[in-house]
Amino acid sequence: MKKLLLLTLCIFTCSFFAEAQKTCGADKYNADLQANASYQKMVTDAKAFATYYASTHKNKLVQNNGVTELHIPIVFHVAHTGGAVSSIYNP
Repeated sequence: MKKLLLLTLCIFTCSFFAEAQKTCGADKYNADLQANASYQKMVTDAKAFATYYASTHKNKLVQNNGVTELHIPIVFHVAHTGGAVSSIYNP
């Protein structure tokens, strides 16, 4: 009984002193990026290119529930050792 009481007390004590992270590092990083002029130029250039690409590739535009989507094909290359699936050589 004493061990159960001690274990329960330890669990509650640990959870009482546990603290969550107050700020996210990604938020600070994104704020720093937003203040960076070269990053802003890169984002502006990327948006301009996306607009240009969409206007020159109208045959790839698709209407989906009233929303115009641009389908861009993406290819994934999977490299493995050729072993059987779920074996230690091909997990």
